[in-house]
Amino acid sequence: MKQMLRNVRRWILERQPNRVLLYLENRVKNPDLRGYIQQIRLNKFICKTDFSKLEVSAMPVCSIQKGQWDYPLFQMCFLNNMIGLCVYCLSCGYRPRVDYENSQGKKLWDQFLMQPFAGGGAVDSERKPDRILDIDGASFVLPWFPNEADIERYYSVFSTIAVWNEQTMQYFQHDYETVIPKNSRVIGVLCRGTDYTATKPKYHPIQPEVGEVIDLVKEKMREYHCDYVYLATEEKHITDQFEAVFPGQVLENKRQYFDSFYELYQKEGEQARIGSVHFERQDDEYYKSLEYLSSIYILSKCNLFIGGSAGGSKMAIVLNHNQYEYSYLFNKGFY
Repeated sequence: MKQMLRNVRRWILERQPNRVLLYLENRVKNPDLRGYIQQIRLNKFICKTDFSKLEVSAMPVCSIQKGQWDYPLFQMCFLNNMIGLCVYCLSCGYRPRVDYENSQGKKLWDQFLMQPFAGGGAVDSERKPDRILDIDGASFVLPWFPNEADIERYYSVFSTIAVWNEQTMQYFQHDYETVIPKNSRVIGVLCRGTDYTATKPKYHPIQPEVGEVIDLVKEKMREYHCDYVYLATEEKHITDQFEAVFPGQVLENKRQYFDSFYELYQKEGEQARIGSVHFERQDDEYYKSLEYLSSIYILSKCNLFIGGSAGGSKMAIVLNHNQYEYSYLFNKGFY
């Protein structure tokens, strides 16, 4: 009976116009129900909106100044958080401007991305916004195991709202041309370790064992006649395992390894995070993010993709826009 009532409620809500759902969303006190209504409203807005044709120049500006966390550096959860808030602004009739600063005073969005819809006329950063967004998160998340329709939907949003700035794009392209031999066939592989596999975050996908990944890569290398493996990982010992099996065939971009995370983990336990690992160089947080993002960009340009489901895997699949000849995310359940 409860399930039937939930289905009826969803059926009724899905048939309401945006203004009615927005009214309910703002009036409902129960946070779970409010989030449920918001999710339905934003999904409807996304499905009916061609973001590439949105006319935003005359829209009032909404400033996004906070997120769900104090992000120490640019990472996928930060990007998803900001994109969700941008979609929320648009669904309310506002043009988003990402003004988020972390506790170190870093504007993470502007480090790597242009402001949303910058091609439609730049939003003056000094202009007083018409509204400051009063929420820190919105219900727009790519599923852990997306299908083609999910990828298409997220790509339509991402490719319009989150456009790499010129400096970042130049770095990506140079990195790709330096790492990937011309006219080669490459299988992209992402293997997470460090804080993900050590702390096993609740409700996040269980990551595969390195041996499982290697076995599937060997099979698909033969089947699809690939020349190289491009490996995205933060641990040197994972790279060593791949190089033992694929000598002379493992490609990587310029990066720092995070194996020292485990020393931090012994001291801090479940509170330890990869973002707390630092390297002796100027602008370390910026370069950690840049190397990470460039690695995802290179993954998106490979012929095939294999990996555990994580933020980087999902973003590589989105950037690839359903063009992989073969892609596989290990689904081993959740922590």
